[in-house]
Amino acid sequence: MNNTPKVSRENTKFDFTGESKCIEDRIVWRIKRNSDEHAGGWIESEANLCKDSDCWVGDDAVVFDSARVSGKAQVCGDARVCGAAVIYGNAKISDSARVFGKAWIADNANISGGAKVYGEAHIFGHAEIFDESKVFESGKVFGTSKVYGYAQIFMEGAVFDFAEVYGKSAVYGLAQVHG
Repeated sequence: MNNTPKVSRENTKFDFTGESKCIEDRIVWRIKRNSDEHAGGWIESEANLCKDSDCWVGDDAVVFDSARVSGKAQVCGDARVCGAAVIYGNAKISDSARVFGKAWIADNANISGGAKVYGEAHIFGHAEIFDESKVFESGKVFGTSKVYGYAQIFMEGAVFDFAEVYGKSAVYGLAQVHG
């Protein structure tokens, strides 16, 4: 018996290939773009990827739970997006990055490397989060700022404008770093 999910009639963007795998006790399904039959990444359900925009999940990236990708956002590489995370605008999640919880990534933000963004963290503007850095517990990074190395932004800490936080630095509490 084939349990491949069906896509709605209105969805002319992608279909499921029938290939599935288990990630964190969830069954996810490989997608393919209908316009060119190009194989994409993995999603749990049609609701994970907006059918009315140019967003895409590619390579071996996985989006599941109630996470949603929309706009022109891209999730690629071995990235994983789950929980109630929202990725939109021109945001890009790549490499082995993880975005989960109620995090939202917007505008032209870029999350890459082994970075983790979770909790109620907000990343937007042209912000870049990469290497093994973490933004969590309502941390915010925006503007054209960069967080990298093993840096951590959390507990409402904020990094913005042109600031760079790196190494083993931590910004937390109500602390703000900007420049």
